[in-house]
Amino acid sequence: MINVDIEPNVTDLSIEEMYRQLAIIDAGVGSKLSSVNLSAKSFDRLASDSSTIGDFLEKLAVSGKAIFDENWPAIKSYVCAVYGQNGQEGPLKDWVQSVVNAIVAGLGISGNVAAALVVIAVKLGLDRLCAVQ
Repeated sequence: MINVDIEPNVTDLSIEEMYRQLAIIDAGVGSKLSSVNLSAKSFDRLASDSSTIGDFLEKLAVSGKAIFDENWPAIKSYVCAVYGQNGQEGPLKDWVQSVVNAIVAGLGISGNVAAALVVIAVKLGLDRLCAVQ
């Protein structure tokens, strides 16, 4: 079982801040999660190519959104299955923990990356994301 460390106020972050966090976490674990893959080298290049801090933060958010968009189809069935069974009952940390464990077991991705993806999905709205299309 993966131990997920989620700050109680994580959902108070803006979606852009969450996307930036995902990009940073993905870079930190050297994830092969997406074609975006911000390795330490490309992370440094992104920083050096940015003319301002604001530009760098914007690029991080864009990278994080791309990581989420690429991976949502793979994790959707896990997230929506748990959400469909019991909604989002209980503390966020416990709910995310159960979803992350299923994702890590099923897909073998980093627990921290999985947690960031799930929290972003919660922030975007699971009613909308899990709706049958």
